[in-house]
Amino acid sequence: MLQKLLIGSNNSKKLNEIKELFEEIKLNIQIYSPKDFNLEYLNIIENGNDFEQNSLIKARVFFDKTNIPVLSDDSGLCVDCLGGEPGLYSSRYAGENSDDNKNMDYLIQKITKFNPPYLSHFRTTMCFFNGKDIKYFNGKINGSIITSKKGSNGFGYDPIFIPDGYKNTFAELPSSIKNNISHRKIALSKFIEFIQNYE
Repeated sequence: MLQKLLIGSNNSKKLNEIKELFEEIKLNIQIYSPKDFNLEYLNIIENGNDFEQNSLIKARVFFDKTNIPVLSDDSGLCVDCLGGEPGLYSSRYAGENSDDNKNMDYLIQKITKFNPPYLSHFRTTMCFFNGKDIKYFNGKINGSIITSKKGSNGFGYDPIFIPDGYKNTFAELPSSIKNNISHRKIALSKFIEFIQNYE
């Protein structure tokens, strides 16, 4: 059974979300973050061509630095009318020095050239790497984009994303609900099923 796991992300909000999901499942695994190894400022060049490649790039770097099995992820928002943008570039959609608000403003500016509804989905690929095995776990949640920000929870594009079946944005929903339906929860559930049989 897996005893130690490094969550390979320097995004503190994403890291907390994944940790909360692990706490709900109550697995007896010691969870580490890059900060535990003074790697929180490590600059990793994510130059892959898809979510899988980027998640593996991160996993390899963190494993090489710590020699601990790693679960890393690459996630993004894909908007239908924009041909799947921002996708891989979700965190830097408005430019290299962008932040969540700048990215959302830029996205809203681009989609308003089209007619609503602005169908979209969040997707994530989690990569488990232990120095030998590489396993991928995918998650996806469909929804739509609104053109005004609502809510203060979450991060990224959460204030403008309404998941299918709900009337509130991810940022308006309590974390207990968001964490139960999110793309990360879907991928993480697949990972949990995998490690329960891990030797």
